[in-house]
Amino acid sequence: MTENRLACIDPRMTVLEIVSRHRAAEAVFKAWDSRAGECICCQALFDPVQQVADRFGLNLDQLMAELNAAINPTLLTGRNTMNENNPSPKPIRLTETVKGAG
Repeated sequence: MTENRLACIDPRMTVLEIVSRHRAAEAVFKAWDSRAGECICCQALFDPVQQVADRFGLNLDQLMAELNAAINPTLLTGRNTMNENNPSPKPIRLTETVKGAG
């Protein structure tokens, strides 16, 4: 039996913790760079998100909502938008060789 739990970002987590666990969160931080006035991942990598919001005057609730939505696409639509055109994706065969390789 598998458990279907959503990943959740806590405001006490550092930017580094978040982007290392959830690569999709990096795009959210980049989108917020203009509001912060500088690169969040460059200047606040080791800071908790709550501290980042306080430091740069960002809306913590909105930032958290966007981060959680980025790592859980179902939060936005109620369904997994990554596979909406193909609800049963074909598994990738990792044993296939790339043309010209080898």
